[in-house]
Amino acid sequence: MCIRDSSYSIANSILVNHPDRMTVYKNSDYQGVQKTMINFAGDIINLLGFFPVISDMPILTDLQTLSMGAMFLGIILNLVVILLAAISSYLVYSLLMISFETRMFEIGIFRLMGLTKFGLCVLILVQAMLFVLPALVVGIGSSFGILNYLSTLFEGSLGVSFSSIPSSTSFIWAFCVGFLVPIVASALPMQIILSKQLNQCLDTTHNKMQGVHITVEFAEDNLNWGFISFGIVTVVFGLCVYYLLPLSLLSMNFNLMLWLMLSILLALIICLLYTSPSPRDLSTSRMPSSA
Repeated sequence: MCIRDSSYSIANSILVNHPDRMTVYKNSDYQGVQKTMINFAGDIINLLGFFPVISDMPILTDLQTLSMGAMFLGIILNLVVILLAAISSYLVYSLLMISFETRMFEIGIFRLMGLTKFGLCVLILVQAMLFVLPALVVGIGSSFGILNYLSTLFEGSLGVSFSSIPSSTSFIWAFCVGFLVPIVASALPMQIILSKQLNQCLDTTHNKMQGVHITVEFAEDNLNWGFISFGIVTVVFGLCVYYLLPLSLLSMNFNLMLWLMLSILLALIICLLYTSPSPRDLSTSRMPSSA
């Protein structure tokens, strides 16, 4: 029996797309994308039977190159969130201190009428929450418009759209940061206000605000070029690290990355030696003796 093989029944390569590939590739976790696509490719190879088949996933290979950039971008965004949370905590702390320093007599009247320490802590915490809740509402509300604009922009340029509604994880992180900032900011005002006696709160003859007098003198004829040159060198070094470290991560240049790590370590050691107190003459030390 002779079997005729048509040229259309012979294939050197087979192209297979994942049925939900857009959802899979939009995942920011490269390990999850890799696991899903490898399992899908394994199922396709099993369906082809005993034929010698070599699977190739070019999109996954390109994503592996971009995964380092995505990881570095995630680290930068986390640092920005931490920095903004610290600045917000300090701002709320300053507002609380100004508010309660001017209302110290009112707080003394409340304590005279029977306000307990727990009630005073609740009062401070509610005051801190009132500073944060408007920002939390405005931030969550504006996120819908920003995500809608970005979704329209990406759909028009790349043909890829995503949901304009923030995920549940985003809501959880927003509320956690939004409630953590007033709690951290109100810790020190609670300690300061609770440490004051009742007679100190009711005393209206003395000013409770403590000021700091700073005098700045400019020496026009005697410039310290050592400090100026050191500042220029450190600024240039910081700019180089800021530019070259992401470049080494994106280009997978481990030689440059190791040189940068070594330079940062040497700079740290030099700064520690420069600022450490001298055991021979502590009076000329650049740091306090407790350092």
